[in-house]
Amino acid sequence: MIVDAHQHFWRLDRSDYGWLQPQLGILYRDYLPQDFEPLLGANDVGATVLVQAAATENETRYLLELATAHPFIAGVVGWVEFEADDAAQRMAALVACGHGRLKGLRPMLQDIADPQWILRPQLDAAFAAFTTSDGAAAQAPRSASHHRSRWQTWHSRRSLLAMGRGHCAIGG
Repeated sequence: MIVDAHQHFWRLDRSDYGWLQPQLGILYRDYLPQDFEPLLGANDVGATVLVQAAATENETRYLLELATAHPFIAGVVGWVEFEADDAAQRMAALVACGHGRLKGLRPMLQDIADPQWILRPQLDAAFAAFTTSDGAAAQAPRSASHHRSRWQTWHSRRSLLAMGRGHCAIGG
């Protein structure tokens, strides 16, 4: 089976998409499952993975709702506020409401000015929660340097983010 591993759906009236402006022409309209579904069979595509197009947890929930309603959506790569004090709990809530459909999160690295962002110690709890096998929040180490060098942290986070061009897997 062919799986389209990077598909976007959006509704303009959701107001999540600040980047989506009329000057983008053909992109400036709703793209919904009913637009995509006829293309599946015509191209021997059996399933798709939705990837968030807005840095909001509300959009991630919206995509999870679409995945629940449309069986051809195999999973969702969403977004969470990695820098929030309660990032681990936010991730766990998204995992719970996704009923197995949340497959990953991406921190929109292309929009983050600081190239060292993934090394920030305040992200340790989020990345620890991110890498647990069941998506549940994990207790973070006191700091990454407490258990390993910053190089190891950078390398492990870079590797995690490289698996899918900036998408991070959650769970199995």
